[in-house]
Amino acid sequence: MIKACLSRRAILLEVKSDVVDEDEIARCEEKAQAEAELLTHLVDSIGYQLKSLGEGFGSIFADFVAGTFSDIITSGNRDVRAKVAAVCLFDDCIEYCGSKAAAHYAPTLLKGIVDGLDSIDEDLQSASAYGVLQIILHTPQSLPPDNSQQLLMRAFPLLEPEEQQELAAAMQ
Repeated sequence: MIKACLSRRAILLEVKSDVVDEDEIARCEEKAQAEAELLTHLVDSIGYQLKSLGEGFGSIFADFVAGTFSDIITSGNRDVRAKVAAVCLFDDCIEYCGSKAAAHYAPTLLKGIVDGLDSIDEDLQSASAYGVLQIILHTPQSLPPDNSQQLLMRAFPLLEPEEQQELAAAMQ
């Protein structure tokens, strides 16, 4: 279902970029928004299972989730809602699926985080900042030593106050 939803969104966003008729653009936007809402529900359901099963979800994530969503993170996909979904799922995987999964998926998440922190989309910025926090907490060795301080400085102001405190405590 997720692949079909993402495919429909990609088609709608492509059609919308080629259309000049305002009514047709509005129809594409409405349909794309409906698909975004469906995507949110689908991703939330994966997130609930991921949080409930913890490390037990690692193999499910590897077999059914990681491929589709790592492609979104690494391919330069222009669908911001898809990027938010991908970063959120990888954030949760690192947080809940154990240290082995965290170390394995952190490099992919880092690719999304770097772009996400620069996004104009606040949801993508927040999800990316939260990803930095999760990497620090669960697999700090995955941060690239050459720019980890810069990454932390960019993420810190985007975190919620309690998350900032958590990050500050982890850095001591």
